[in-house]
Amino acid sequence: MNQSNLENNLSATDKDIEQAVDLQSSKQSMAGFDEEFTDIVDYILRITDYIWKEKNIGSIARYYAPDSVIHTLGGPVHGSETVINNTIQTLAAFPDRRLLAENVIWGGNDKEGFYTSHRIISPDMTNLGHSEFGPPTGKQATVRTLVDCLVKDNQVYEEWLMRDNMGLVQQLGFDPHAVAQQLAEVNRDNTLLHSWLADEIDRLRSITIDTQAHLPPRPSDALNEFIENVFSNIWQQQDLSTIETVYAPDCQFHGPARRELHGHKELNNYVVEILNTLSNIRLSIDHICSIPYQDNDLDVAIRWTLTGLHDKEGIYGAPCHKDLLILGCTHWRLVNDKIAEEWTIFDELAVLRQIYSNNI
Repeated sequence: MNQSNLENNLSATDKDIEQAVDLQSSKQSMAGFDEEFTDIVDYILRITDYIWKEKNIGSIARYYAPDSVIHTLGGPVHGSETVINNTIQTLAAFPDRRLLAENVIWGGNDKEGFYTSHRIISPDMTNLGHSEFGPPTGKQATVRTLVDCLVKDNQVYEEWLMRDNMGLVQQLGFDPHAVAQQLAEVNRDNTLLHSWLADEIDRLRSITIDTQAHLPPRPSDALNEFIENVFSNIWQQQDLSTIETVYAPDCQFHGPARRELHGHKELNNYVVEILNTLSNIRLSIDHICSIPYQDNDLDVAIRWTLTGLHDKEGIYGAPCHKDLLILGCTHWRLVNDKIAEEWTIFDELAVLRQIYSNNI
């Protein structure tokens, strides 16, 4: 199936996800998986549908390994039973929540395991029950999520979950700073969370910054090098001219807290906001995968981790003078060797929670 046609179906929020699945014409080797799954995209879409559309929450025990690990900036989650409990809590807060696929970018195979990066939009979900953010508000919200999964033998065994919780609490009418303070207090004695944050910051602090890196003229010819160097030049070298070099002039950016940016100037301003909040940035590109998009263009998924010293009064308020950690994922659409569109998600509410935790 042509990737653009597949994505059109995945992006159409007024169509059933199964329509996109049924339209796929190719079948890849899926040894170890249930026979109903024709390929890894089919697997990801169907199990999401079973859990969230059909409300078959118990199917999580079939499709998530008992010892699975889910990484979030709010702290690690262990085991399929915990995933089941968290899903029930989410549905209690948002009974009409839907998970509609915008794209699935993937790599791997059934022998070594598949890697998938699933971009999801949940439109117009109504807050009718208590959530971790506060009491029910009756308000509707739309939230975007990026979920990266390692999958083998019919089960997800590791996952990285990045959801725009900042945008969610803003739409529900809560004060993000008040919610972050509340979550910091709840997690005061969460040693698993605090040790994970410290270990990740230590890992990133051990990374040596390279000098300004060369950008391949054609990203598709050296994709990993291109991605590594773009991230390093912008965030570590603070070379904002890279934006004009690699992004299309009319680029679109969909970011955390429901940011919608257009063109070099607006993207440049957003980067400066972050650089005016965090200094001494270190980052790690943790995974890259890509799939064709039309002709010779590409859809790319990049999972990354970043730390920076919060020593300036920027977009997150008064500095805590300690390192903050960001776990993020970015989807790029490369058209004619330029970044035409970007989707970046990380949990800014969890970043605020770290600030208040550092101040406790």
